[in-house]
Amino acid sequence: MEVAGIFLGPIIQVLLEKLVSPAVSIHARREGIHSELKKLEKMLPAIRAVLANAEDKLLENDAAVKLWMDDLTDLAYDLDDLLDDLATQTLIKPESHASSSTSKVPKLNPAVKLYRNVRSKLTTSKNDMRSKIEDITKRLEDIEKQKSILNLKENAEVIGFKTIREGRETTSLVYSSEVCGRVQDQEAIVAELLKDEVSADNFCVIPIVGMGGIGKTTLAQLAYNHERVEGRFDLKAWVCVSDDFHAYVHRVTKAILERVALKTHDSMSLETLQQNLKESLSGKKFLLVLDDVWNDKYEDWEVLKRPFKVGAPGTKIIVTTRNGAVAKTMALSQPAHLLQGLSNHECLSLLARHALEKENFNADPGLKGIGEEIVNKCNGLPLAVKTNCRPLAH
Repeated sequence: MEVAGIFLGPIIQVLLEKLVSPAVSIHARREGIHSELKKLEKMLPAIRAVLANAEDKLLENDAAVKLWMDDLTDLAYDLDDLLDDLATQTLIKPESHASSSTSKVPKLNPAVKLYRNVRSKLTTSKNDMRSKIEDITKRLEDIEKQKSILNLKENAEVIGFKTIREGRETTSLVYSSEVCGRVQDQEAIVAELLKDEVSADNFCVIPIVGMGGIGKTTLAQLAYNHERVEGRFDLKAWVCVSDDFHAYVHRVTKAILERVALKTHDSMSLETLQQNLKESLSGKKFLLVLDDVWNDKYEDWEVLKRPFKVGAPGTKIIVTTRNGAVAKTMALSQPAHLLQGLSNHECLSLLARHALEKENFNADPGLKGIGEEIVNKCNGLPLAVKTNCRPLAH
C-alpha cells in the first residue's frame, strides 16, 4: 500500500515552522545563509497548495505524479535533516582560542574528548552548508516547474504560510477520552489555574506555545473543562482569535463580551464595548481562553487587556499561540508552557482510535506495521495523525 504521499502536507508544515524558528534563524544569520532559507520559505507554500490535487491523482495511479511525489518526499526529508543540523549548531558554543602560553597543555579527560568528537561530526562548514542549501533549492525549483507540466491545481486556502489559519474556529468542547497523552501538560496548566497569586494587572496570563497541529487547543480545552477547575471561577469564556484582522482589539473585545454577557452586541464602538465588558467582569474571578493568537503588537494588547484589570484576584487568561513573541508580549514575566510532540506510542494509540475506533491494534495486528509507518512520519503531531487515517480505512 502506497502511503508516502499523504504525509507531505504535515511534513511541509513542519518544515515551514522550522524555517522560521529562532534556533534555525540564529545560525542562518550567523553563517550568512539566511537569504537562501528565505527562498525556500517562499517556495514551499506554493508546493503545499497543490498537494491535495496531487494526492487525488496519486489515488488514480498517475505514474508521473507518483514520481513527482517521491522526489518531493526525498527533498522534504533532506531539508528536514539540514534544518535539524542548523538548529543543533546553534546550541554548540564556539571553543575559546588556545592560550599562546608555551606551558604544557593538560590532557583532555574522556568526557571532553567525547564532546569534541561529537561536535566535530555535527559541525558543518559554511561552504558545505551553503552547497547543501543550493542543491535543495535547485531541486525544489525543478519540482515547482513540474507543477504546470503535471497540471496540478492549487488549493487557494493553503497557498500562503500564515493563511492556513484563515476561517479557523474552535470551541471549548472536548472529550477527554479521545485525547492521548498530555497528562503532565494538563496537570501543569491546571496547577497554574488554581494558584491565587496577586499580580500587578490583577490577572495572570498562561501562554501555551507550540507549532501548528501539536495540540495547543486540545490542552487548553482539557484545562478549561477540568473537574478541579469547575466551580473555581465566577465566569468562563472561550474566544478563538485566529485571523489577524486590522480591527483586532475591537473584534476580540466584542467576542469576549458576547461570551460573558451571553448576547450579541452589534454596531458598538470600542469605547462602549470596553465599558460594558468592564462592568461585566468587575469584581469577578474569571477564566478566559484566547485561542490561536497571532498578533504580537504590545500596543494592541495594552488596549485589549484594560477591561480585564477589574477582575478579582486569581483571574486567569490562557493564550495559545505558535509565536513565542506573542507569549512574551502578553505574559512579560510568566514563562510559556512549551508543548512538545506526542510519543510514537501515544500517536499509535491516537491513530487506532481515529482509524479503527479501537484503543489499539491488538485485534488488527496486520495493520500495526502500517500504523507504525504512519506515526513515524507524523513528527509527534496529533493533527497529522488524525488527518492521515485514510490508509487504514477498511
